[in-house]
Amino acid sequence: MLLRGKVSPLLFVRRGGGRLTRQRLWQMVSAASASGRHASPHMLRHSCATHMVENGADLRTVQTILGHADISTSQIYTHVALDRLKSVYRKCHPRGKKTAAESRT
Repeated sequence: MLLRGKVSPLLFVRRGGGRLTRQRLWQMVSAASASGRHASPHMLRHSCATHMVENGADLRTVQTILGHADISTSQIYTHVALDRLKSVYRKCHPRGKKTAAESRT
């Protein structure tokens, strides 16, 4: 809609298809989160990477998209994804639920 039928290699565009600046993106995120939970462009970046890993993206892809020089920087997202996986398993799977006796050991 912003491009009015044109094609652009840019991910974030402003009206008319021009480049959206980082300052304007920050303003938009701040305005959108003013009435609720605090958000930032970095939080959106982290959420995007986490969702990608949770939905099967490999670490090399996430590393490339985020521009990380070292794969170890991207590995934090696997820990987040594994923690979420464990939490869902414990909550939803019959064998994931611990009894009172098991939780004491």
